[in-house]
Amino acid sequence: MREITLIQNNIFIYASVQFIYFFVVVMALWIAATNYENNLAFAMSFLLLSIFIVCIHHTYNNLAGLKLTAIGSAPVFMGEYAEVELLLSSSKTRMRDALRLGWSSDHLVTTSLIDTAQVRLRVPVQATRRGWFNPDRLTIDTVYPLGIIRAVSYIDLDVQILVYPQPVCLASWQARTGEGRDGDVLTARHGHEEFSSLQEYQAGDPLKHVAWKQLARERGMLVKTYGDYISQKLWLDWDQFPMLAMEARLSTLCYWALQLDKKNEYYGLRIPGTVIEPCGGAAHLQKVLTALALYGAEV
Repeated sequence: MREITLIQNNIFIYASVQFIYFFVVVMALWIAATNYENNLAFAMSFLLLSIFIVCIHHTYNNLAGLKLTAIGSAPVFMGEYAEVELLLSSSKTRMRDALRLGWSSDHLVTTSLIDTAQVRLRVPVQATRRGWFNPDRLTIDTVYPLGIIRAVSYIDLDVQILVYPQPVCLASWQARTGEGRDGDVLTARHGHEEFSSLQEYQAGDPLKHVAWKQLARERGMLVKTYGDYISQKLWLDWDQFPMLAMEARLSTLCYWALQLDKKNEYYGLRIPGTVIEPCGGAAHLQKVLTALALYGAEV
């Protein structure tokens, strides 16, 4: 969590687009007053210039003393918009109006501090890179009160957003099962290891599987069926997609991890340097997606 207080060193003052119209009006009044020696026009010109100077002070003070705190953001997939939660607060009780924040001019969030000393807000930013994504500098500005002066600050909150690969199915996936009894299931009639059940005798069944004790008790001709344990734990394996480039493999593995999670399957992940044992649930999915997000990414 990073905190930054806006002070004189990081606040810049610019003339806004509306200032051009304001300046034209002042100059027109000044020229008219000079040509016609009109004292009222001179007074109006001086009044507007005074308003301009006072506006600089008020616009600056609308930002000065504000404190921005980055709280964090939930992980997103590459290409999506992350919502970074920020805390905007002021140590002074005066009103702060028409504050705009954003990483992009197309997605600005407007807020005010009127009856409160702090406000929480979520500012969207597009995740353009997989792994730990640090957005550019956040822009906070205001044109309060008249719109002719713009006070702006560009601040780096050192926000870290975890960005998963974009889930895209670029290749088909075939299940690769693991080994072991934990979570395995028993086949019905085609195994040889474990007793499964008693079933009615059918032509062709081996006589050695006939349940003679049951026959002696006049319970009918029954045969013993046996089964083998087959693992239902699935593996998402890096080597299953040799034809794909790195980012394409990660996107494909991400897609199939989401599909298996929707079906409540137990699955594991094998990528170079990382093996995650088969499991299920939201925590396991997040662990898999995090491994895919950070694979080969700059920290």
